[in-house]
Amino acid sequence: MSQQQQPSQNLWQNKKFAGWFIILSLIALVMFGMFIWALGQNKTVAERIKAQKEETARLEASLQRLDHLNRADETLILEGDYEKALESYRNVLATVDHALEARVQARIEHVENMLEMQQSSNETKADPRDFLLSKQRETIAELEATVDSLSTHLKEMGTHMSSEKEELVAKLAKKEKELQKVSKVQVITFNSQRGHKIHYLGEVENGKANGGGVGIWTTGSIYRGNWKNNLRHGEGTFEWVDGEKYVGNYVNGVREGQGTYYWPNGDRYEGEWKNDRRNGFGILYDMDSAVRYKGQWKDDKPTDK
Repeated sequence: MSQQQQPSQNLWQNKKFAGWFIILSLIALVMFGMFIWALGQNKTVAERIKAQKEETARLEASLQRLDHLNRADETLILEGDYEKALESYRNVLATVDHALEARVQARIEHVENMLEMQQSSNETKADPRDFLLSKQRETIAELEATVDSLSTHLKEMGTHMSSEKEELVAKLAKKEKELQKVSKVQVITFNSQRGHKIHYLGEVENGKANGGGVGIWTTGSIYRGNWKNNLRHGEGTFEWVDGEKYVGNYVNGVREGQGTYYWPNGDRYEGEWKNDRRNGFGILYDMDSAVRYKGQWKDDKPTDK
C-alpha cells in the first residue's frame, strides 16, 4: 500500500502537537466533570437522607402527642378526677398540632361541663366516662394507624435508601473504572515493525501501547484503535496520507480477519485478510457500489482470474 513523504514536515508536526494538546485538554475536562458529578451525587443523597429524617421526626412527634392525650384520658377514666384530667388536657392542648386541636378542645369542654354540673348539684346527670371511653377507642385506633404508618414508612425508606445506595455504588464503581482508564493515558514514542517512528497517545501499560489509542506515523499515516505491546491488535482504522483507508481487524500489527479497504476513487474491498493481504473470500466494489469481483483471493489477487 502507498505511503507518501510530506513536503512540509514542520507544518505537519505543529498540527500534530496541537492535536495532542487538544486531546489532553479534553481528557482533563472529562476528569473534572466526573469529579463534579460525584460531588453532586453525594449532595443529592445527603438531601434525601435529611428529608427522610425530618419526616421520621414528624411522625415520632405525632405519636408522642397522641400518647400524651391517651395518658390524659386514662387519668379521667381510671381515676375519675375531673380537675386533674382538665389540667392534663390543657397541657396537651398547648403542644398538639392543628389536626388534634379540635379533639382535645372537645374533651376540655366536656369535662368543664361535668365540673360545672357537679358544682351546681351533687348528682351528675351523665357519666362522662362513657364519652371518654369512646374517645379513648378513637385515640387507640389512631395510635395504631400512626404506628403502622410509621413502620411502613421506615420500611419503605430503608428499602429505597438501600436501592439508591446500591445504584450509587455501582455508578461510582463504573466512574472509578473510567477514571482509572483515563489515568493510563500517556504519550510515548516508538518504532513500527518497518522502522517508522510512531507518536502514540492512549492507554499505556508496562511502558508500551496497550489498549485504546491513536498512533501517528512520521510518514503522516494515522491509526485509531486497539493496541497490544506497541502493535495494532484488534479492531481499528488506519488512514494513509493519500486518502486510502482500512477499517477492520489486526493481529500483531498486520491485517488479519475481516476488514474493508477504501480507495480515494470510491472503490472498496470487503472481506477476509491474512498476513496483511487479501486472502480468503471477498468482494470488490467500484465507486457506484457495483460488484466488480466476488470470490476467493490469494495475496491480493482474485484466484478466478
